[in-house]
Amino acid sequence: VRDPDQEVAVSPSKVESFQRCRLRWFLEHVGGAETSAASQNVGTLVHAVAESAVDAGSSTEEALLARLDELLRTVDLGTGWVAGRERGRAEAMVRRLASWLAGSTRDLVAVEEEFAATVGRARLGGRVDRIERDGLGRAVVVDLKTGSASSKPSKDEVARHSQLATYQLAVEAGAFAHLGLTESGGAELVQVGGGGGVKGAVQA
Repeated sequence: VRDPDQEVAVSPSKVESFQRCRLRWFLEHVGGAETSAASQNVGTLVHAVAESAVDAGSSTEEALLARLDELLRTVDLGTGWVAGRERGRAEAMVRRLASWLAGSTRDLVAVEEEFAATVGRARLGGRVDRIERDGLGRAVVVDLKTGSASSKPSKDEVARHSQLATYQLAVEAGAFAHLGLTESGGAELVQVGGGGGVKGAVQA
């Protein structure tokens, strides 16, 4: 698809799907993805709420639920009982997000941060949900997941998770140097969807 001397754009969020099935990845890459459904709209909505959590005041459950109420007017969740069910799912995710934020000990550096870095022929690029600084001054990339419990990776899968590994590679390649972050302190999946249980998010 690309000449040997051409740069190849690589999105961390797509690396895992490429490894699972290259044909499906390619077809989706050229426009063969499914259309957005109500459940996908909920995921987008929760990510938008998370983007507003930038300090202690905006990260409380009350503040995040208020932000959710504002954004609900802009998203189509269907009608009737379907809309009620999806709203309930969104509220549950936001509560899990608030619980996770309350227990976080790292410093937030940026939300929805775009990045780019070159590694060989690969041009890594995309957007991270949260980039945080740990106690040693290292970058920790946080990826929020809003999928169901069935989509939650196992402990062994997290240890070799392609998306998380690519984020860490991007850090080491200077993707966040402009934020003063040049060393990776790891990357995390924070499951606020059904895999997060009833009370709080699962962190891996």
